[in-house]
Amino acid sequence: GHRHNDQLSFELNVDGADFFIDPGTGVYTADPNLRNRLRATESHNTVSVEGVEQRDFASGQDGLFLTRGSSVATPATVDTGTFTGVHRWSGLEHRRSFDLTPTRLVIEDRVDTKRDWEINFIIAKDVTVEVEPKQGRASLVSESRSLVLQVDPGTVLMSVDSVAVSPS
Repeated sequence: GHRHNDQLSFELNVDGADFFIDPGTGVYTADPNLRNRLRATESHNTVSVEGVEQRDFASGQDGLFLTRGSSVATPATVDTGTFTGVHRWSGLEHRRSFDLTPTRLVIEDRVDTKRDWEINFIIAKDVTVEVEPKQGRASLVSESRSLVLQVDPGTVLMSVDSVAVSPS
């Protein structure tokens, strides 16, 4: 594989409009720091647990093609409109479920840890994002399509940060 820390990550395209994307690979050897940023857990549409990559890799040239540690994702449930996967690594477990209907996609994440964790969404450059933190809502608009992300505002903090995306 390409050794990116992207277990249980996903991409979302609605009627030809990209919303959630993979950041790409950048360049493999000319810029080791960019390659490592692009393959890090926080650069994928999955959860990041404070201080823990899905697989460790060394910085610089030494870490370009090698990773350390066990990181295994397996399907737990696959049915029409429903998927649940379980990812285990470094003594942690992440369970992600997708429930798709004709008008709605519900994604539920659970992480078995006492550490802080966050859900990353890598948003396509053409998407406009408006965050309403007190309501626990973010509106995303791309072309003529729109999505609403809704979380429990009492337990989740929403923010928008920039991440590296491959120029290719």
